[in-house]
Amino acid sequence: MYRDIATQLVTAIQNGLFVTKLPTEAALMERYQCSRNTIRKAIDLVYQQGLLRRVQGSGYYITDIQLQHKTVVNLSARSLFNSNSTPATCSLRS
Repeated sequence: MYRDIATQLVTAIQNGLFVTKLPTEAALMERYQCSRNTIRKAIDLVYQQGLLRRVQGSGYYITDIQLQHKTVVNLSARSLFNSNSTPATCSLRS
């Protein structure tokens, strides 16, 4: 069940239903009629996909970097510690 909820959360994020922040766990429990543990597992799956960031005491926020924008950000250690350049980005062509 938590996998289905995670899939629905990802779809909602991609469709712009949740723009900056997820609703509270309590609101999601009511929306999906399930336990807090199920919601937390679903959120964790979405978090593992890189679509969310956690802020303790504040909630779950939608990350700004998403592949739907067709931009890849290179965050490798080598590019971050090279003082002569900025992190590299490239646009994907479809």
